[in-house]
Amino acid sequence: MKGTGSAIAKGYLPPDVEAHLTGLIEGAGVTGCRVFTVDVTALWPEWVTSHVVQVDARASDKQRAHDKAWEVARLVMASTAIEGGTITNVGIASGPSWIPDENGAPRYVARYIFTVHPHQTKVPE
Repeated sequence: MKGTGSAIAKGYLPPDVEAHLTGLIEGAGVTGCRVFTVDVTALWPEWVTSHVVQVDARASDKQRAHDKAWEVARLVMASTAIEGGTITNVGIASGPSWIPDENGAPRYVARYIFTVHPHQTKVPE
């Protein structure tokens, strides 16, 4: 995480946006999605962080992958609460876009930007 060392040293742990999205998607019964963090950057004030998270939506055909990707986008954009912190902003950085896997399997990819800040928490020792 770029620039987050001093915030962590002061006892602020950023919320786990990746786990939040995974739970949100699975909780809605959407299957075949892979969620991973691409980047985390400290903003100002230093305990506020920006998280870029990618979601790959896979299905048996292009139309199903498309529908799944847009269902996930709807869930993400309506996301307002996160365990351990507060979501102050969420947006679509790119996509959902058709980017099939190397073997041609149907996949749509989207990247989302979350701005979050934690509840003040002491770093576990």
